[in-house]
Amino acid sequence: MTGILVIALGALLIGVSKTSIGGVGMVATALFADVMPARESTAAVLLLLIVGDLMASYTYRHDVDWKVLLRLLPSVLPGVVLGSWFLAVTSDSVIRKVIGTVIVVMCVAQWSLRGRPKPDHLPLSATWGTGITAGFTSMIANAGGAPMAIYLLNMHISVRRYLGTTAWFFFVLNLTKLPFSIHLGLLHLQRVESLAWYVPLVALGAWLGRRVITRVSPDHFQLIMLLSAGAGGLNLLLR
Repeated sequence: MTGILVIALGALLIGVSKTSIGGVGMVATALFADVMPARESTAAVLLLLIVGDLMASYTYRHDVDWKVLLRLLPSVLPGVVLGSWFLAVTSDSVIRKVIGTVIVVMCVAQWSLRGRPKPDHLPLSATWGTGITAGFTSMIANAGGAPMAIYLLNMHISVRRYLGTTAWFFFVLNLTKLPFSIHLGLLHLQRVESLAWYVPLVALGAWLGRRVITRVSPDHFQLIMLLSAGAGGLNLLLR
């Protein structure tokens, strides 16, 4: 019963993360990895993330910076391939530690860049570095949001444009990851059927996220979510 409640909470947070502050998604990743085998948890989260992606990409369909998106997407595939190889050759216990480490490091990195002045443009190396890192960390830990956030926080971009661009970026990225997860044997029909019960919670979370983002200070909410995600990552490291 405890595992079911944890997964239910994770599904709700996935929905919230897709329409408001993405850091909530790292909390969900940590929750899933805490009650499921690490490899299976990445695939389970992926399925619910795609459901959330569909809702978020529709919600923010008019707020996408296509120039930024098209510049980033080609660099994602090498990171996904590298992450897929890592999942294939690494033990479950190590993957859990890596997921925890990735979450903690990404939280610290994202927080450290708050308040810094934004440059007029970012070099091509930063774009490819972001894409590869997002692809890799997303494949192994569904934690690609932090590299993407760091990249976009260093650009002149509005909140809605940020949400729209990240929504479509992760919609494409997560669909790209799907065949790799199937090839690794992480997805099967029984898992899909069991997770279908949690789809309404993702939808509820997406609805709540749309209201939270307009009523809560983004800075305060981001701080709470980064601390929560960091605590979840530390829990995985110390298990």
